[in-house]
Order: sequence, then C-alpha cells, then structure tokens
Amino acid sequence: MIVYKLRLLIIGLFFVVYAGCPLLLAAEISIPLPADAVKISEKIINAGPVKSTVEIYQSFLSQNRIIAFYKKEMLRAGWAQNKSGLFMREGYTAAITTSPLRNQAGAAQFVVITSKIPDAEEVLAARKAKPDKLEFMPIYPGCIQNFLWDTSMGVSGSYETEDDIGEVIFFYKSAMLRYDWNLYSEVPIKVEEVKYPGYKSDKPATSTSASLRFHRKVGESCVIMITSVSGLEYMLEGEKLVEGAAANSPVKTTILIVYNEQKGIN
Repeated sequence: MIVYKLRLLIIGLFFVVYAGCPLLLAAEISIPLPADAVKISEKIINAGPVKSTVEIYQSFLSQNRIIAFYKKEMLRAGWAQNKSGLFMREGYTAAITTSPLRNQAGAAQFVVITSKIPDAEEVLAARKAKPDKLEFMPIYPGCIQNFLWDTSMGVSGSYETEDDIGEVIFFYKSAMLRYDWNLYSEVPIKVEEVKYPGYKSDKPATSTSASLRFHRKVGESCVIMITSVSGLEYMLEGEKLVEGAAANSPVKTTILIVYNEQKGIN
C-alpha cells in the first residue's frame, strides 16, 4: 500500500508539471538537508520514463521547522515552489512531506521525493492520436493519448481533450458504471491561479482540477485526476518559452489515470 501511494504521488507530480509547464533536460541536482537529518532509507521507483528517488529521514526539528527550512533553503538553492507545495527546478520536481516521529516529542520524520521529468522528445514520442484500448475502463471520446505505461502494480496513462472539465467528470461518473466500478470518493472542482517558473505575464494562469477514485473489488482501484489550464500566453519552440501565443487558443484538459492491479493493454 505504501509503494502504491508513492507511485500515485510520483505520477501525480509528473501530471502537475506536464499539464502546464515546459519539459527541460537537466544535470543531476541535490536537495538541501537539515544539519541533524539522518537517512533511514532510500528507494528508486520508476513509473514509465519518470525516474524518482524516495528518501526517508529523521530529524529532531519539528514538522513546522522542517517545512520552514525547506521554504527558505530550496529557494536559496534555485528551486521555485508552486501553490500545491511542489518544488521545481530545471526539469526536476521535489516533494517534501513530514510526519511526527514516534516516541520522540517535537521530532519528525520527513520524506523527500525527487523526480526527473522526461524531456519533451520522450513525452511527444509516446503520444497517439488514436488511444490504445483498455480492457478495464473506458477511454474519453476523441481524446489524444499522451502516454500509457504498464507498471508493476497496474497501468498509468495520460490523455488530452479540448472539452470542458465538467464534461469529462460527467463522462467518467456514468461510463465507469458500465465497467462495474463504484465511485468511492471525489475531490470537487477547484480553481486557483498559478504562476509557473519561467512564465512571465501580468495575468497568472488559471488551473482547474478535480479527481475521482473508483473501487471495484478488493485490491482494485482507479484514480482519475483531471486538470484544465488556461491563460498561458506562451508558445513553446523547442525548449524556449516565447510569449505572444494566440489568446483564443483552446483550453487543454488533461486526464491522468492510475489503475492499481495488473492488467494488459490491447
């Protein structure tokens, strides 16, 4: 279960970046650590081309002090933080989560997940105008398949459409029933302004997001995360941001699925 949650988080981090930020190559980089941090474990998790390192540490700093440390030191090290708490730099993402340390009052354990985001060529090479058929769930009509990965625990995929996020949610709530899925939980539509590193505009972009979690039998689940980004007045030429893209360009709605149980792709 822990491995599955980490895989879901890692793919979710890739989804956040892919949905609205340019993808760039980068050299290996390091993450600052509190002076008393002790590494408990380290694990490499690969989800398709996303390569992630998961490190767990202990510290006698409190959770609040660890969070304050990273807000300050990550900025000093050249990282930018968005409103979701995700740090980004040169094609890498970093997520830091904390929890109390058992039997140690005032101390904490924290997890650092560093992921290398695939470059634009790797992502575009996986795109398909006609998505692969999935045996365990429906495909959104008329969408483009950004990627589809078989993983050790199931299947992960990303799709793109110009339809409104509300239409996408309605489709999955009804179409998943035909595959015997039950809606287990839902995060309703949330709208927020976002500012991406390297994006220069007087008007911030708007991100609209929602998610659905379905269960079908013991050990089988499917999480569908949907996001729509508008107001990005840029064009991407290679790896260079160029301002002045058409203001009336269609809104891109991106759909991420994370299916937990091994199934094949037809």
